Amino acid sequence: MFNIREGWQPSDDWLPERLLSQPLETSSGRVAALTPERLRGMINGYYAARGLDSEGRPAPADLTGLGLR
Repeated sequence: MFNIREGWQPSDDWLPERLLSQPLETSSGRVAALTPERLRGMINGYYAARGLDSEGRPAPADLTGLGLR
């Protein structure tokens, strides 16, 4: 809630473009790449696991339960 109060937006939950466009080669020779689609899926999964809506915000009832509303 602090971050939201200070102006956080869902678009702020993103990585620098370099991390999405430059694959990482591990010491074993394996190449790991992160696509924007995969990152979006990971972010959505995190939101769901934390009980947040698709915009990364808690439900109003949760805020009330925490005494924040």
